[in-house]
Amino acid sequence: MGQRHFLAAVKDLAESYSEFNAYWNYLYKLYSGKEDDSSIKVRSALIAMRSSFLVCVEGLSRLNSLMKNRQPYSSILPEAILYSSNAKTQVNIISNEYHSIKKLLGTETDTTEKIFGQMGEAIELIKIKLASLGSA
Repeated sequence: MGQRHFLAAVKDLAESYSEFNAYWNYLYKLYSGKEDDSSIKVRSALIAMRSSFLVCVEGLSRLNSLMKNRQPYSSILPEAILYSSNAKTQVNIISNEYHSIKKLLGTETDTTEKIFGQMGEAIELIKIKLASLGSA
């Protein structure tokens, strides 16, 4: 992966993070007003997802800073590989929480089911993008 492709991969990953964040915000707002046991568990899982997500965003921000400071590509690569490895762990936590929420969902509106499905797709896409970034 050359420097241009690397920069594009980082930008693409940031866009996927943004998508995930939008889905997360929608679902959290939806469940924040509900006080039944299932909704509380969903919110708890969403908060756990958010904590791991913030670690991913912070690491990506660090990579962006290195690129903006015009660090040589060769010095950014080790950081990218380390970031990818650390972020994969966090995304696995997010994925596990996603699956725990999936088990809790009962009969939801079509919109909620669609948003939740799109969130799952965004998580899988992030996994793929991290893998390609880690093999830079």
